[in-house]
Amino acid sequence: SYGAEEVNEAIDSLLSTRITMGEKVRRFEALWAEYLGVGNAVMVNSGSSANLIAAAALSNPTLPRRLEPGDEVIVPAVAWSTTYFPLVNVGLVPVLVDVDLDTFTLDPAAAEQALGARTRALMPVHLLGNPCDMGRLADLARRRDLLLIEDACEAHGAEFGGRKVGTFGEVGTFSFYFSHHISTIEGGMVVTSDDRLADLARVLRAHGWQRDVRAKIPVANPLIDERYHFVNLGYNLRPTELQGAFGLHQVGKLERFIQIRRENAEYWNSALRKYAE
Repeated sequence: SYGAEEVNEAIDSLLSTRITMGEKVRRFEALWAEYLGVGNAVMVNSGSSANLIAAAALSNPTLPRRLEPGDEVIVPAVAWSTTYFPLVNVGLVPVLVDVDLDTFTLDPAAAEQALGARTRALMPVHLLGNPCDMGRLADLARRRDLLLIEDACEAHGAEFGGRKVGTFGEVGTFSFYFSHHISTIEGGMVVTSDDRLADLARVLRAHGWQRDVRAKIPVANPLIDERYHFVNLGYNLRPTELQGAFGLHQVGKLERFIQIRRENAEYWNSALRKYAE
């Protein structure tokens, strides 16, 4: 699913010796944010890391409405391990709920029935390109004052009601693993229209320092180099310029890749339909 454009762009980065997260990653982030229509896209080294950053950001002590250890998050019973484990990593409790048998996505009625005193968030997963019923889930989140985290790692370009998935909640996540709709070989993205949450994601992905954030905290000690001003906890989940290089050329191919997947799905549905009768 990649060609000479991606390879040459990556070779250009290698020859330049600028290979860690830099300008090409930032350009890819801007393209992805524009494609989705969100204010911010923050690239990380995998979709798994994107979910970890999302969970860690929403649990961070700097947020006034943070998730607390022991809080419950409603998740679908059909998903990949990388939906559940990041929640546990930050002390949250995933509550598995049945899925709709037509789409294999979170059943809104079952989700509402599973709400308890400790429920603080919903984390629907747009599985295999199928969008969840974001109308009912977003309404549930509003009525019960729940945070909404969208795992769209397998649903690039999918829409609900004319709006792209990953843009309905406080934060959305995408994966660019080799088998997904577009690929940076390994890679992921955290998306949000909340500028404060986006800055926190940028801090968390890179050691807790603030060199990439938009709203910087002033350095109190003039002897401290601003580039090494650590303002929060953090990980090392940065992507490389090679991943950014692939992403620059993959975004423009996405719609065609989606069409191919639809044609393949229709071919197999047609070929296998007789066995379901």
